[in-house]
Amino acid sequence: MAAEAAIRKAVAADIAAIDAITQAAYEIYIDRIGKPPEPMGLDVSGQIAQGEIHVLETGDGIAGYIITYQQGGSQLIENIAVAPQFQGQGLGARLMQFAEQEAKRNSLSQLSLYTNVAMTENLGYYSRLGYKEYKRALHKGFERAFFEKRLLS
Repeated sequence: MAAEAAIRKAVAADIAAIDAITQAAYEIYIDRIGKPPEPMGLDVSGQIAQGEIHVLETGDGIAGYIITYQQGGSQLIENIAVAPQFQGQGLGARLMQFAEQEAKRNSLSQLSLYTNVAMTENLGYYSRLGYKEYKRALHKGFERAFFEKRLLS
């Protein structure tokens, strides 16, 4: 199914699907963190209007999304989520590759992201993709691990 997937800019009609994916992908972390993760409370309509959200669409509908944009000298990956029923098929990796393509398109040599330290699966996943953790800090009321990845020219 991953081969059939296409990435496109999100439009307002995608908001319900994005919100459903966010809820399904992040609800497993509520008990670990002690409250809903930040993405569960976000209104994405403004970011869709800014062109910062891209969805990954399969023949079965929207399977995931990524929020990524230029921030300073880096391509920030603010959020990425794949619906649980589509996880394990390489779709998250496709979205991460898309962010790298966006960085190159924006003439940037670095990507950055952060994740909640309680989302231990993410810590290993981002490391396997070549991201290096460079700090941990309290950010917007959540304990976060911050990562960066330098791209080769």
